Amino acid sequence: MSGRAGRPDYHDRGVVVLMPVPGKSYSGSQSDTEEEVAIKLLQGEMLSAGVKYGEAEQLEEVLASVAVTSSVQDLRMIHNQMFGSYNLDKLILRLQSYRFVERKGNRIMLTRFGKIIAAHFLPISKAFLIRDAVLGENEPLKIVTNLEFFDAAYFKYANQIGSSLHVNMPSRIFQGATLDIVFDGESLSQLDAKIQELLLNFASDFLTCKCKDSPYCGCAEQKFSEKIIKLRTEALEPAQIVKKLENKYGISAYQGDVFGYLDNAVRNLDAVELIAKVHSKKKVVEEAKKA
Repeated sequence: MSGRAGRPDYHDRGVVVLMPVPGKSYSGSQSDTEEEVAIKLLQGEMLSAGVKYGEAEQLEEVLASVAVTSSVQDLRMIHNQMFGSYNLDKLILRLQSYRFVERKGNRIMLTRFGKIIAAHFLPISKAFLIRDAVLGENEPLKIVTNLEFFDAAYFKYANQIGSSLHVNMPSRIFQGATLDIVFDGESLSQLDAKIQELLLNFASDFLTCKCKDSPYCGCAEQKFSEKIIKLRTEALEPAQIVKKLENKYGISAYQGDVFGYLDNAVRNLDAVELIAKVHSKKKVVEEAKKA
């Protein structure tokens, strides 16, 4: 399914194109064909578009609002006009307990930590993960790659692998049982020699951890994400990074996805540097700044 929702003031409708393959099973867990699923979508009813925010999202909204006003009265006015039900006093007390804001009467201000979170659009959970990792003096690259994996990577030869093994092979590397299918010894022996070499390169670089849940422990995703950032530190452009991944591992990605991931990594590294400054972790500050 592919589509464009449209933009207010520019478009008066959105368009979605359904592309079912006639006769093809939609999934192994149900008997419907793709076109039967498509017809159900076309004849179905629109889902409710009601907005419900959890406490974490509400805290982020309040924190963002405190960045533009220090008046509690203004905060009430702003959040009375928002979707969702806000218990502003409770949320402010929670932010105070997290030491993200300070309140004096009807005035409220961001702390140093709160300013960093608001400026970098960090979810509350991510902010705590960064802080804990900084206090543990973890390496900045490890911190940012654990915060966010690059998972938009594809096996370039997924169709050939699927045909050789007679399986419905997902194209995404870190999806479902893909790693089990590819790295089963018997399966690997049935593949073309070139593809075998590429997959073994991937395994030797990213699947060497000793975790009990390997390869589903997250280590492979973390190491692969770190590889992308390190290739960028060698002055490779996104297009060159993709080419490098294709040549060595038979793995492809969209340049825009690589660019977007690197852009987020830079913002997260900046947050790591600033949070490390707050806690006087000079080594982490210097490593994050260099990265």
